[in-house]
Amino acid sequence: MDRFALERLVRAATLAPSADNGQPWRFHYHQGRLDVYHDVERALRFDIHYRASLLAVGAALENLALAARALGLEPERQDFPAGQRPHLVARLTFEPRTPREDPLYPFVAARTTNRRPYALAPPGGLAERRLAGSAAGIESVEIRVETDRRVVRACARLVLEADGLRYRRRDFHEELFRAIRFPGAGPPPSDGLPLPVLEAGALGEAVLRLARPWGRARRLHRLGLTRLMAFHSYLAVMRSGAVALLATSGTGPGGWLHAGEAMERMWLEATALGLAVQPLSVGTLTLLEVPDRLLAAQLADLRARLGRLFDLRGMRPVMLVRIGRAAGPSARAPRRGVHDVLVATDGPCGDEKD
Repeated sequence: MDRFALERLVRAATLAPSADNGQPWRFHYHQGRLDVYHDVERALRFDIHYRASLLAVGAALENLALAARALGLEPERQDFPAGQRPHLVARLTFEPRTPREDPLYPFVAARTTNRRPYALAPPGGLAERRLAGSAAGIESVEIRVETDRRVVRACARLVLEADGLRYRRRDFHEELFRAIRFPGAGPPPSDGLPLPVLEAGALGEAVLRLARPWGRARRLHRLGLTRLMAFHSYLAVMRSGAVALLATSGTGPGGWLHAGEAMERMWLEATALGLAVQPLSVGTLTLLEVPDRLLAAQLADLRARLGRLFDLRGMRPVMLVRIGRAAGPSARAPRRGVHDVLVATDGPCGDEKD
């Protein structure tokens, strides 16, 4: 594979979504073999099983496969190669084929998170079927799309509770504010969440600046800041045309990797349909393992209620998103450059340090 093709594949992979735009991936290419690593330094604090990270890496692998086929390269993938280092997620080789562009490939670069208000009108029956069917063929994954206003309201209440838990805790607060990129704090960011992508408006941005130190945020929470911030999330869901839940029956790391592939295909399908998408915090929070027993029980209860709401019957919720029609976002999250995440060497791949 020439350098141009390699960089094009990796660029497509890096356009995948990730929690707090942490971009937890690394790539190592050697003699036709591309190794994809999970960068554990970029995992969420309580993501001790790397579920959220593997979702992101799975989405990156889906983008990479779409780009490879468009270039006339058929990827052959081995997940978690036996005997390799634990952070090596996938090993790929490529066979020349006739170029074959998936209808979703043109939307890889256009896909983004949109936090603006959405129209209340549902996406429509055809769009809903296409979204629900976007995971077809991906092992152990299902997507449920709901436009019933009772379900939307119930999801909004779960998001209200989840965000209330999130904003009241110092560890979650510190993790969130590590991800937010405030203007004037150095060179343009290549990861994280610059203020404009949050669509908080002038007032919301002022509140975020004010609440940046935990001591001050704690005092503001006593005055009702937690309820205000959580209610903002509640209203965002209520003002959406639909919600969608991605769920898996898979166990172990492979299940989360497949779920990430399905998540990306659903998101690309929505983009192709002209629909906006925003992941909701309740999905990510229920993937985490927290040491606090009370909080762990509260998160388990949220996960169980989410499962009952969508009648999952043995499947585990992975990601809840809101969907609808909206104006384009004010800004897009930045990306690390290909040269920041890719190493191409002539030495043995095993020489790379974790």
